[in-house]
Amino acid sequence: MTLADFVTVLKKHLSAVIATFVIAMAITLSLALTKTPQYTATAQYYASMRQEYLANELQSDSQNSPNGAYNAQGLNALKTQQDFIKAQTGMIPQLIKTSAVLQPIIDEYKVDTTPETLAKHITVGNGENSLFITVQVSNDSPNLAAKIANAIGKQANTQLSSKDINGQPISQISLTAIQPAVVPSQPSSSGRSTLLIGFLASVIVSIIAGVACEALDRKVREDSDITRLIDIPILGHLIQATALTGKPVIITSPNSYIAEQVRRLALNLQFIAPDKQQFSNVLVISSTEASDGKTTIATNLAVAYAERGEHVLLIDTDLRKPSVAQVLGINGKVGLTHLLTGRVSSEESFQMYWHNNLHVLPAGNQTTNPGMIINSRAMKHLLDRIAAEYDHVIIDTTPLNVANDATVFANMGCLLLLVVSRGKTLKGHLRRVIAELKTVNTLPVGAVLNRAKALRSDNSYYYHKYYGHERQK
Repeated sequence: MTLADFVTVLKKHLSAVIATFVIAMAITLSLALTKTPQYTATAQYYASMRQEYLANELQSDSQNSPNGAYNAQGLNALKTQQDFIKAQTGMIPQLIKTSAVLQPIIDEYKVDTTPETLAKHITVGNGENSLFITVQVSNDSPNLAAKIANAIGKQANTQLSSKDINGQPISQISLTAIQPAVVPSQPSSSGRSTLLIGFLASVIVSIIAGVACEALDRKVREDSDITRLIDIPILGHLIQATALTGKPVIITSPNSYIAEQVRRLALNLQFIAPDKQQFSNVLVISSTEASDGKTTIATNLAVAYAERGEHVLLIDTDLRKPSVAQVLGINGKVGLTHLLTGRVSSEESFQMYWHNNLHVLPAGNQTTNPGMIINSRAMKHLLDRIAAEYDHVIIDTTPLNVANDATVFANMGCLLLLVVSRGKTLKGHLRRVIAELKTVNTLPVGAVLNRAKALRSDNSYYYHKYYGHERQK
């Protein structure tokens, strides 16, 4: 997904993004208003050999050197001691957070907590093999935070000097406070920091919500859902309208906004068509699946072209489930199947509709092998003849997930228009259909989004008023 696609996805699901952001920020604000400021006190300790063990080591080194000065052997011994101390400091962070260290502090300062809870507010750090130990304590009381940080060193030393079962100290090192904790004057964590963190988290969560909505939405909603899958232009949009459910809208509501959408689609198709060549005036209309509106668009386009005085032939080649005759309210018993099998002539099968320059060829009787008829030599001969006789030939064909009839026509050189229905066409089905078309090097010249959202609520009013005014002149 490119950055442009990412932005498009967020704009597409803007309501979900905004709602998620508002909810997240409301939670953040409530937490910020109720959160008690926390203060962090820091104490630093230095780990060294306990005095009694250090005195023994120095006495041993002195005996090995007549003048009491360190020789090479003494320097090696000193380095060995430092390495030993560094190794011992590795257990300090774990020791400090034990109940043996923290419980006496809790008892001394009467803190209403448990060692486990207090340990969560303590951070102990020491660099790799470092002799320095940093202890940070967070508390809502700055005085108590400093007291606990300073008391930790004392209690840790107590535990380090305690005896094991053999009566020997468990460790030979001790901690010396080189920078005692002071009472912090400013909180380390407050409502302001919570707001900042919450704002950043809200932005991230709202973006994730938008992406999740896109991933969970299986249906086509916008132009971008189509163009992300295939690089073709969106040639038109037909809004959801009851006027499209019956006969062509240019006949029933010629001055409506939806009628203008049909006319605009017809004009855009002429701009996208290649230069005059065989079958360049033959437009095949198909869709991913049934009920996407391909027949509605085919019949309306045919009327749009005929309205301009052009000679148009509309053919129903969806032999599996023909619907052109039903939509137009004409007799569909005799049609394409009879013509291709030689049982009737063109004069007997072609029907004039609305104007004498618009002819319709219904599908005729359903056949058990429609694929053979579509791929037949007779079909090719028919296309050769009618492409030369008519200005426009509109072919309503079978949905692409049912059969590849549209691909057959496109491979002959016909133009393929893909109808996609907003809120109905599944992205997965569209993706599979496009992949199959790419496999055979057949791509639509464009797509039309049916049942699209109206971009302006006053469009229909505008067209009604405009055309009404024209009629009064």
